Amino acid sequence: MKRISLRLLALLFTAILVLPLVGCGQTPPAEEEAPDETAEPAPEPLTVVADGTSVYQIVRPELCTQQLTDAAVALNRQIKAMTGVGLTITTDWENERISSTLAGEYEIVLGETTRNGKYFTYDTTDIGTYDYDITVIENRVLILGGSETATASAVEYFIEHCLPAAPTDTIEIDPALHVEYRVPESDKMTVMSLNLLATDTEYAANANNNQHLIQVRQPRIREIILTHMPDSIGLQECSAPWRQYFDGMDASWSYDRTGASKNQKISILYNTDKLELVKSGSIWLTEDPEHLKVSVEWKGESERLAHYAVFKIKETGEHYVHVNTHVGTESTLLQTGQATVVRTYCEQLAEETGYPVVCTGDFNFTLESPSYTALTETLLRDTKFEAAESSTGTGSFNKMGKAGYPKAYPIDQVLVSADDWNVYTYAVDYTTFDGCYYSDHYAVVATMTMKE
Repeated sequence: MKRISLRLLALLFTAILVLPLVGCGQTPPAEEEAPDETAEPAPEPLTVVADGTSVYQIVRPELCTQQLTDAAVALNRQIKAMTGVGLTITTDWENERISSTLAGEYEIVLGETTRNGKYFTYDTTDIGTYDYDITVIENRVLILGGSETATASAVEYFIEHCLPAAPTDTIEIDPALHVEYRVPESDKMTVMSLNLLATDTEYAANANNNQHLIQVRQPRIREIILTHMPDSIGLQECSAPWRQYFDGMDASWSYDRTGASKNQKISILYNTDKLELVKSGSIWLTEDPEHLKVSVEWKGESERLAHYAVFKIKETGEHYVHVNTHVGTESTLLQTGQATVVRTYCEQLAEETGYPVVCTGDFNFTLESPSYTALTETLLRDTKFEAAESSTGTGSFNKMGKAGYPKAYPIDQVLVSADDWNVYTYAVDYTTFDGCYYSDHYAVVATMTMKE
C-alpha cells in the first residue's frame, strides 16, 4: 500500500474545510475595485417642479394650429393639477432687443420650433406624418411629431406616461428619456368616396360621347381603385352594369361588394385581403328612415339611402363602421333633413357598436350650406380639414368637362368620427385618360389611422 505524504494530507484537509462553504452558496469576498476617478458622474434628473416653483417654460411654434395650442394648455393644466405650479406658455418668437423673449435653458419644447438648429440639433428626417419622438436634450424636453397632430398625440403620451398621476411636490424627468413612436404600415388605412355615374346617356350631348359610356369608363375606374388600393370605397350610383362589372371580376381582383338591401345603387367595395365584413344594413333618408322610401315633409322626388358595413381588420382584430350615402338635390330643406338623418345614423352606429366611424358620400351641397353644418356639427368631421396634408376646398364634381362648369365644387366628402382617427392626407384624384373622364365626379381619398 502506498503512503500518502503529509503535504498531500494537508491539502486534502484544507479542501474539506472549504467545500462546505462553497456548497452553501458562500464565496470568498471579492477584492474591492478602486473607484474610477475618470468616469463622469451620472446626469441628474431634470427637475421641472420642486418646492412650489419651476424654472421651466412650455414653448410652442409662433404659428401653429389651435390643436397644438390646446395641447400646450393641456400639458400645463396637468402639471398644475399635480403640483399646484403652472408654467409659462410662450412661443419661439425671439427679439434680440428684448431679453424676455430669448430662449431659456429650461424648456419643454413642443413641435417644430426655431429652437431646433439654433439652440440644439435634432434630426427629424425619419419622423413620418404621424410619428413622434420624446427626448431630453441637455435641460430641454423635446416633444416632436411629424405633424402638429402627431405632436399633440405625443403630448398626450407624455402626460399619461411621463408625468405623475397623483398630486406631488416634485416632477423629475429622467435625463435618459427617449420615446420613438412609428406608425406601423399595417395600421394605415385608405378610404375613398366615388360616384360612378349610373348611366350612358346623361352627357350624350357632350363631345366625345362614346367616351362617357360605362363600358368605356369601367377600366378607368378599375385603374383609379388599384392606384390607391383603398381599404373600403363608398360607391354612389352603382347601377346594374357597375354591379355586374365588380361582381364579375377574376380572382386577382381583391375586392368584394356589399350593397344596401333597400337599393344596391348605394354600395361599398372592400379589400378582402385586409377586411372581413361583419354585418351591414341600410335606411332611407326620410322622416321615417326604416319605413318611408321617399320624403314627404321635405318634398323628395326619389329614393335616397344610407348604407353601413361593419368591418373587422384581419391583421389587428380592430373594427370600424363605414357609412355610405347619396343625398338628394331638390332643396336645402330636403338636403338638411337628409344630412341630419345621416349624422344621426352615424351617431347611433357609433354608440351601438363602440367602433370608429367613417362616412363617405355624394352630398350634393357645398361647404357653405346649412346642410353641411347639420352634417358636421357633432360627431363627424371633414377629412379635408382634419388631414395633416390636405388639398382643402378642392372640387370633386367635374360634370364631364361641360363648358363653363367650375371645377371647385366640393360636394363629395370623406368624413370621420374625429375623436377616433388621425387623418394623414386628403386629396381629390384629378386623373384623366387622354383628356377623358372616369366619371362626372372625381374620387375623394383620405388616409388615416385609428387613435390608440
